[in-house]
Amino acid sequence: MGALLSFLTGSICLIILNFIVNGQAILNLRQSAGGPWYIWLGGFIGAIFVGYITWINQQQGVALTFALVVSGHIFISSLIDHYGLFGSAIRTITLEKFIGAVFIIAGIILIKK
Repeated sequence: MGALLSFLTGSICLIILNFIVNGQAILNLRQSAGGPWYIWLGGFIGAIFVGYITWINQQQGVALTFALVVSGHIFISSLIDHYGLFGSAIRTITLEKFIGAVFIIAGIILIKK
């Protein structure tokens, strides 16, 4: 229910904001349909993410939950940089970045104890 209320409230706020900023754009949704297919995954993945965070927070606590969230973002963004995914510039994973990732894993282990 927490995730549902979060998305419902967010959707209502975004609809109102879109009407205020550019009322005509929200009435012409065909422009949004012209993008690549994977842009539609954002809402789906976001819903899973918010639902999971709500659940895991109750199971593991706030500190571990957010340590896992931040580490997940860092690891995935490092892979995106390394391979140049989604049109991003290639920034290879260096020894320093790898050591940083090891420290992140160590931090999660320490938070979990």
